[in-house]
Amino acid sequence: VGSEMCIRDRTWIVRGGDNDWIIKHQTDDFVYYCRIRTSVKAALRETSRHNYFLEVLSGKDEFTLLVDFSTDENALNTSDDYASVVRANRQAWEAFWMSGGAVDLSGSKDHRWKELERRIVLSQYLTAIQSRQQYPPQETGLTCNSWYGKAHLEMHYWHMAWAPLWGHPELLTRSFDWYIDILDEAKKNASRNGYKGARWTKMVSYTGSDCPSKIAPLLVWQQPHIINMLQIVIDNNTSDDFDVKAYMSKYWILVKETAVFIADYLVYDPMSDIYNIEAPVIPVQERHLPEDTRNPIFELAYFRYGLLIAAKWAYELGFTDEASQWHNIAMHIAPLPINDDVYIAHSNCPDTFTNKAIDHPLMLQIYGMLDGYGAEDIVDKDIYRNTLMKVIDVWDYSTLWGWDFAVIAMAAHKLGLDYIALEQLLINSPKNDYVESGNNRQNSRKDLPLYLPGNGSLLLAAARIFNI
Repeated sequence: VGSEMCIRDRTWIVRGGDNDWIIKHQTDDFVYYCRIRTSVKAALRETSRHNYFLEVLSGKDEFTLLVDFSTDENALNTSDDYASVVRANRQAWEAFWMSGGAVDLSGSKDHRWKELERRIVLSQYLTAIQSRQQYPPQETGLTCNSWYGKAHLEMHYWHMAWAPLWGHPELLTRSFDWYIDILDEAKKNASRNGYKGARWTKMVSYTGSDCPSKIAPLLVWQQPHIINMLQIVIDNNTSDDFDVKAYMSKYWILVKETAVFIADYLVYDPMSDIYNIEAPVIPVQERHLPEDTRNPIFELAYFRYGLLIAAKWAYELGFTDEASQWHNIAMHIAPLPINDDVYIAHSNCPDTFTNKAIDHPLMLQIYGMLDGYGAEDIVDKDIYRNTLMKVIDVWDYSTLWGWDFAVIAMAAHKLGLDYIALEQLLINSPKNDYVESGNNRQNSRKDLPLYLPGNGSLLLAAARIFNI
């Protein structure tokens, strides 16, 4: 067994010299290469499994070091020296900061603005370096492992949906092709559950495989994310070179297969002529028994929202049958559950604000998070205001997650209560802590010294509040 493990997970130097080495790392069938270069004579030796020691032999106090990673040995950088790498890095960051949106808070007399500006600037930097790759990122990005190193697709929106609003759509769009790459896996996932279309999993590997989880098989609120994010790019792209029709044609397959699943997942009741979300299902707030959960409020609103956008795409691309079908279903989705003049978690949860006032206040996502495309049509503003105030009054803030504060802030903003929105963005709470580096630390979780969905959601909320 030991020998087999060494073969399946090992590293070794495949090329080496006085100042240039290539290390190969193989885990099962996955292989990548690491090239290390120094400006002085040095020695590289393996000290233990997966550990290497670089010793400088020149006696100089200063030297430069270049490290490059690739799954293709031939693609490892062969020409750049240290100076050119530094120059390219500076040019790239200058282009980043000199383009896109900005907000100047320096003129405010409110001391809170300085801290908010710090969080905004550092959050842009942190998400840009950690969350913009071709794969959806894990919550802790490239810093450390969280949840077995896997990405959570329900968090992809919170990581990077901010980017198009701040004038950086390319940071988000580079991940869309991955959804096409794993589409067959998503369709298999739906088929295994007896549904048509593509069902996007919760915890996912880079291959699109559904990872073992007691939550993932019954979680569905991530399904409309890809439709939402694709539309956000259209709504916020001001480039003259952006070909909307070509963009829609390329990604239509994602919109179509996602909408097909949503439509098939909903259960039609001919007696009432409405579509319901029936048990078993786990809502955003993962604190409810799936067998007791019916018509979770955010999923109802988000499925309607996603179908209306999908119908818009279908109509504009000439697929009138799909457009009519999805629009009709959206118009007949069950009404949002209400009890005592507040929105509640789901239709079987009248005790939302007593026994379930913990974790994500999903009721506020129905309007604060969703913008346009009929989101406002199904929301009673008075009831929504009551719900916001009730959350602020009774919710256990110690159980909120980093992105929940942005949800509350965006809800307040939609109601014209920007003073509450700012209070919520900066409120002193265990998971709303932004350390010196700008990382959103989740203080009640030792395994989450940073939490990038918190940073991304802050940027999303700020873009909405300040109309970036």
